[in-house]
Amino acid sequence: MTTIGRYEVFDLLGAGGMATVHLGRLAAADRLASVVALKRLHAGLAHDPAYVAMLLDEARLAARVRHPNAAAMLEVFEEAGEVVLVMEYVEGETLARLHGAWKPSIAAAIACDVLEALHAAHEARDATGKPLGLVHRDVSPQNILVGTDGLAHLLDFGIAKAAGRQQVTRDGSIKGKVGYLAPESLRGRPATRSADIYATAAVLWEMLAGTRLFDGETEAAAVVAALGGAREPPSARAPAVPAALDAVVMRGLAPLPHARFPTARAMAEAVRVASDIAAPAEVAAWLETAAPEALQARRAAVRAMTARAAPPARKPEKPSMSRGRARAATIGAMAITVAVSVAWMIHASVAREQAGGTPLGGGTASSSTAPEAGSSAEALGEEAADASKSSEPAAPAAASVGRSAPGRPPRVRVAAPAVAASPPRRDCEPPYTLEGHRKVFKPGCL
Repeated sequence: MTTIGRYEVFDLLGAGGMATVHLGRLAAADRLASVVALKRLHAGLAHDPAYVAMLLDEARLAARVRHPNAAAMLEVFEEAGEVVLVMEYVEGETLARLHGAWKPSIAAAIACDVLEALHAAHEARDATGKPLGLVHRDVSPQNILVGTDGLAHLLDFGIAKAAGRQQVTRDGSIKGKVGYLAPESLRGRPATRSADIYATAAVLWEMLAGTRLFDGETEAAAVVAALGGAREPPSARAPAVPAALDAVVMRGLAPLPHARFPTARAMAEAVRVASDIAAPAEVAAWLETAAPEALQARRAAVRAMTARAAPPARKPEKPSMSRGRARAATIGAMAITVAVSVAWMIHASVAREQAGGTPLGGGTASSSTAPEAGSSAEALGEEAADASKSSEPAAPAAASVGRSAPGRPPRVRVAAPAVAASPPRRDCEPPYTLEGHRKVFKPGCL
């Protein structure tokens, strides 16, 4: 198990020529253990700009197709230079891994689901409401997943064509699986929604007949067979197929685009008229019998994944302080220390001045001086020693009543008790100068 982004990566669900799809879940401990499918480019392609652009295109286009039969695109993110698509996880199996002829009602139900998903894609619009002109171009058994909910889901818009597509392929290059490409696509003509209708008709033919429509020993032989068109209806291999359903399939496989159904929904409606359609519960029950081992293995993988304890949530790291911010913080701390020291010295000086009898704000010199910064500890020590030698109790502080504004209670000023003054410095007597009624303390006396 590895972790990429905020997801844990578990068992491999499938692989194609361009990417792999893994079972995954959210890695955060404080989140629900949401099961998702993670699509990652092969290691050799993860740093190729063309393939990265193709994967991003798939995410952008799939996000515009909102339909129950189209696998939902949940998120796309980049981690360590790798682009990852997070998709809805659907429990089920692809048609490519389900073999044999099926009941017409089951095949018809699956085909209708795919056609409805294609109609939603063909009608998709951009944020401004302009039609995207989206064409899937790779409708095939590998990209149709039958879920245990009884619904079929169309996957993989990796080579879809749309107006404004970021990743542009070379003109004339064949994109898609040969056995399901319309004749015009094999001839290099632009793909339209009619090409998706043709591909769905080919898939329906194979579900009904239980064999490949165009099969050859080489890819070139398959191309030649496809250019020649379908020669027989599915009932030639499976007599239980109704004639009306034969007609619908063969119209969808018409060599010329204009001879096919105009829209995918029109073909879905024709299928419903021509055949009984199995209910989702019937499709789900059929799937349980068609792929029991694969479903059990998938469920066991999901149980093992969800049973694992999620890693503890990582505490957010405190952002490291930059050198400039650290220097500013240090200077600020020093400034606060100096300011506290100065305030203490001023308080001590005022206390001595009051003890000497000089009123606050007076203009006469006082014999009390502020202690020097370097000798403040010694002065305090001497005062404490003198106080301990005296056996007389300390004199109580004297109170005086000051003037106050009319209507207000008088202000009471309490004089500090007398303390012994340290020997004054000659140039610090007094430790300040007067500017009007304001005292300006001398820097050397602080």
